[in-house]
Amino acid sequence: MTAPDVSEFAAALKAGREAAGLSVHHIATQLLLSDMQVLGLENDDLGVFYGVAYAERAAKAYATLLGLPDSLQGGPPYSTSHTIDAQATPLLHGMSSAVRIGPHVPRGAIAALIVLLLIGAGWSVRHFVMPANQAAVLTVPDTQGVAPAEAAATVPVPVTPVPVTPEPVAVVADVPAAVPQPPEDQTPGQSMDIEADRGDKRLRFYLVIDSTAVVNAFDGEGNRLLGGRHSPMPGQSYYGTPPFSVQTNDAEAIELYYMGARIRPMQDANGGYSTRFGSRP
Repeated sequence: MTAPDVSEFAAALKAGREAAGLSVHHIATQLLLSDMQVLGLENDDLGVFYGVAYAERAAKAYATLLGLPDSLQGGPPYSTSHTIDAQATPLLHGMSSAVRIGPHVPRGAIAALIVLLLIGAGWSVRHFVMPANQAAVLTVPDTQGVAPAEAAATVPVPVTPVPVTPEPVAVVADVPAAVPQPPEDQTPGQSMDIEADRGDKRLRFYLVIDSTAVVNAFDGEGNRLLGGRHSPMPGQSYYGTPPFSVQTNDAEAIELYYMGARIRPMQDANGGYSTRFGSRP
């Protein structure tokens, strides 16, 4: 898309960024976007976003950062006529060299490739990592009506079990019940300003509240980043020392992102929803 073809809103974003002397990567770091998504907003290319709603929030946040109105021609809200790549995710576009599947690749070929990969993975697990409790279970073929020579050829050879040591799995779903619960009428918290490098994506997460809900967030040192009942609000970054823990009474009311991937709280023993993610750098 050439410069004369972009909308007034997209052109204003690019001009505002260049006038402020900011790089594309700097904007991407501030908004928790990929470089490709920032360039997409500056060129009216929403194909790098996985949904219209996500693209609209990113566009409004970009305009707010530069002090520009989002009511310019071509700005949000976007209509459904904008092209959105349903397979795009923040995690994939965070890579410096993302590989995208173009429209010229048939969907049938993609599905066949996925099936072949799954079959290959299952064959590898079955032949190279046989569990100890299944290693001695062998199928004895039915040799009735088979010639002696053929029956002898089908007798399985005893297999010596190979011990497999399971690797520890990190549990990120539940938050300990001892985490303090702030009152529900408490005002929304602000992003925590720590002395660590704010450019390190491991030290922050991004939270959007779509409908009224109780949301409590803490970092790994017990600092409260957010607490109480909150009305809908646009996305905001929260800084702290991981691991982070987030609790809510409605998992569908929030959108939580960390390191480019969406985190979904799981129902806990207290009847709410909670999650724990990130590791201490």
